[in-house]
Amino acid sequence: MHAYDVYENVLLEVREAPAPSRSIFHDLFHGVDPATEVALKSAEGAFLRLERKVEETLGTLLSRIRGDDSCRGLQVERRAVNVLRRYFAFLRFRNGRPYKELIHSIRRPADDHTSQCGIIYSAYHPMISQLQLRIILRTILAYLTSDDTVRAGSENQYTSTTLLRNFQDAMQSYCWSLRGAEVCFGIATDEQEFLLPNTCYGTLVENYTENP
Repeated sequence: MHAYDVYENVLLEVREAPAPSRSIFHDLFHGVDPATEVALKSAEGAFLRLERKVEETLGTLLSRIRGDDSCRGLQVERRAVNVLRRYFAFLRFRNGRPYKELIHSIRRPADDHTSQCGIIYSAYHPMISQLQLRIILRTILAYLTSDDTVRAGSENQYTSTTLLRNFQDAMQSYCWSLRGAEVCFGIATDEQEFLLPNTCYGTLVENYTENP
């Protein structure tokens, strides 16, 4: 299996999953209050549990393939496919442009808003920022723990700010809309990078372009 370090831009071949060196939400841990820290740890715990399920599923599939050279088909439970789909869709969001913009917006100093919103907003900015972050984390937690049958919408009533509206739009585009996405399994040759069905309308790789 290959592991790509998005922080060091290094592709490694590994025999087992490397131990995480830092939280997937490490960008959000700066200056949070106790209530937000609880929400952060809940979201991190949900992601790690989801990741362990993915590792188990992929490990089972690899063992079946390696144990049978004549293997031409694999049966995967629907629940396992849902887990894989949800995990990889969230990783695409986490490592994509919308998440970077989210981090930038959260970290914007209160002074940046003063000219538009006045001194009162600047004074309450830390409290508003923490509230928005908790809403974001609860939404992420709902997605990571979803059974993929319904979309969680309990926080939509609070999306009155630009930051939260942009976040909800990104979650809809990158995560919730892919609840029924097709998942492809197979053995790729050295010349192949993607395994795509004939009816593929998109991939989780933003810069993918199919060869003519």
